[in-house]
Amino acid sequence: MHYQNYVNTMSQFVRCLFLVFLCLSISGCTPNSDKLDQAEQMMAQHPDSALKLLQTIHPAQFIHSSEKALYSLLLSQAYDRNEIYITSDSIITIATQFYGKENPDRAGSAWLYSSRCAKNRGNIETQAAALLRAQGFAELATNHKLRALIHCDKADMYKVQEQFDSCILQNKKGLQEFAKANDKFNVCLASITIGLQYSTVNIPDSSKHYLLYAEKIAKLINAKKLFSPIYKSLGNCEIHLNNYRKALEYYMKAPKTGNHIFDENQWYLISNIYMLMGKVDSAEYFIRKVKTPKNMNVGYYTLRKQICEKQKNTQQALFYANQLLLAKDSFYTHSLKTSFAGMERRFMYDKLNDQNNRLKIESARKTTIILIISLLVSIGIIGFMYWSLRIHKRKLEMERELNEKEIDLLQQATANNELLERQLEIVRQLNDKEKDLLQQATENNKLLQMKNDIQQQLLLFIEQYRLGAGKGNMDIQARIDDQNIRKQIILYIDCKYNNISERLYKEHLELQLNERDVYICCMLLAGFTSGMIAVILNLQLNSVNTLRGRLRKKLKIENNEKLPEALSKL
Repeated sequence: MHYQNYVNTMSQFVRCLFLVFLCLSISGCTPNSDKLDQAEQMMAQHPDSALKLLQTIHPAQFIHSSEKALYSLLLSQAYDRNEIYITSDSIITIATQFYGKENPDRAGSAWLYSSRCAKNRGNIETQAAALLRAQGFAELATNHKLRALIHCDKADMYKVQEQFDSCILQNKKGLQEFAKANDKFNVCLASITIGLQYSTVNIPDSSKHYLLYAEKIAKLINAKKLFSPIYKSLGNCEIHLNNYRKALEYYMKAPKTGNHIFDENQWYLISNIYMLMGKVDSAEYFIRKVKTPKNMNVGYYTLRKQICEKQKNTQQALFYANQLLLAKDSFYTHSLKTSFAGMERRFMYDKLNDQNNRLKIESARKTTIILIISLLVSIGIIGFMYWSLRIHKRKLEMERELNEKEIDLLQQATANNELLERQLEIVRQLNDKEKDLLQQATENNKLLQMKNDIQQQLLLFIEQYRLGAGKGNMDIQARIDDQNIRKQIILYIDCKYNNISERLYKEHLELQLNERDVYICCMLLAGFTSGMIAVILNLQLNSVNTLRGRLRKKLKIENNEKLPEALSKL
């Protein structure tokens, strides 16, 4: 009986506990979750209303960590969108600790706002580290606007370090990402920023291009707030082009924004242009309208010092020079001590190193598991195969020895065959060379014999011609000028000089070489002197020299070059 009462009591307690948990879960999921969703939807168009809605929620009402993280992220975003600069990172830290790679979009946004909190409190190194963490998550996400905001914040850090090329590059990347997200308002802002940076590095044409593009987008979306920075920036471009009147027109054209910081900056710009135009009184009139020079410390004090110097007010010039030094010291005190590009490379290296270490650990874990499984399987296989291996061990050794001997014999036979083939190839090459040499020697001997025969006949005929008298000379002359001897001389020269007689006819038709000219060329190549040619052709020596001179002209051979050598080169 007591046991039955105990069981009934416990069952009732469990039912009550279940109902309590159910009520708590229902109460925790309905009202505040709806408000968070509503605030997230309102954030883009109405950040002020989203902030008011979030301020009605008390963080202690959240049960789940995911709701707390989302609330802290949305609240930080709402403060930033409403230009409420929060220095403490206690709110956004909840989001950075909760979100990770499983939700890279919100993780990247959380670290982005964490970097802005660090920027608001002047901690530049923490800002850079948080921004690099945000970039790492943004690369895993598909949120183009998030990537664009990170690129623009990186550009601001490069600007502080005066690395203007990197600053312009990051702003261009941000412009591309804003364009992919179809965010025309931020496309316009990014174009203005790029135009300002080009103006800073004194490239007014590129600056003007981006600023006119920004003006076009601003008119398209009717963003009246953006006309003031656009016209001020266009005025800066005209200053670089030394067009001061046009710059003044742009400064005057800039509308009032209702924000005293922007409006006073306009007075400063107008004062500066009047100073450049040499109108010191007008410059002083407009610079006196600036009441809070905090956001333009260096430029403001520089301009006031220049005005005082022009007015020869030494005491005031020294005062503003001192203020200028203090402003510069304050600026460099809050600058990043190390290169942001170096920090980015170190961050990427650390990131890759962490990934590599995780991969090594995972690989080592998998390798260990595989080794354990392999070890167990191997033990089983070894136990099963041990007896079979002992039986077949001797047989395998014998087969291995036979195979090795057979392989050695095959390798030796292959080597012998290769050596024999090389020897046969060498013998064939020697035989071919020997045949070529014999054939060449035979042809040379034939040519030499032919030359000797021709020379002996000609010498014999010439000697007879010299010793003969009267009619006998005519007979000897006829024998010397015999067609058979002429053919032999031409044949000999053609064999030695690659058919030069035919080439003289065919390749030099325009020279109108006759048969005697070709014959004389052949005799000169055969080594005959002018005297011998005169005897053979029954001509006077002067006539032969004349013929040689004509040949030089026809063949365009210089006088300082020997005629036989020139003919041999044809």
